[in-house]
Amino acid sequence: MTKFRTLRVFLMVFSVCALSSCENEDDGTPRYAVTEINSVNDVINSNGSLSSLKASLTVASGDLTTTLEGSGPFTIFAPSNEAFSALAKEAGYESSAALLANIDPALLSTILTYHVVAGANGTDALTQDKMLATVMGDELSVNIDTDSNIEILDATELPQTSTAAIVSFSNPSAPNGIVHFIDKVLLPQSVIETLSIDIRP
Repeated sequence: MTKFRTLRVFLMVFSVCALSSCENEDDGTPRYAVTEINSVNDVINSNGSLSSLKASLTVASGDLTTTLEGSGPFTIFAPSNEAFSALAKEAGYESSAALLANIDPALLSTILTYHVVAGANGTDALTQDKMLATVMGDELSVNIDTDSNIEILDATELPQTSTAAIVSFSNPSAPNGIVHFIDKVLLPQSVIETLSIDIRP
């Protein structure tokens, strides 16, 4: 009887370990550290694919992290690490770390607040041609492409240039807002001019 009980315990432990292993497989879904999510800032801090955004929040002037821990609600368009790497190269830097080490903190704050919209806008609210007023003061617009992807358009106006950041994943679980993961750093016109970013193809 004892042998059977021991076998049952072993099988239960093995099953839990197997399930845990499956959950850690890389299937493209954002992964979170085991932590309590109380704010949109916690969503950013707990996701490895947003580590560049997390770092940028500490470099930018002002206290944006405290703001994102406030009552809100907020809608955050959160650029991935790859998006920050692409911006760094466009601005003439080898890496996002180099960009953050050299960028004016006030300019970085302008970029980041351009990604924050007051109110909780889930994917159902991101409809064709909707205008979103950012905390920075400028507006973003929404486009739904032919594959039904939600695109967020920034200030880039050249028609032959990609202006769209595609919403790749949405997490509505933060008590004070919603975080939409995007594949491009959104840029207001003032930042495009200041960084002298070549937005031509």
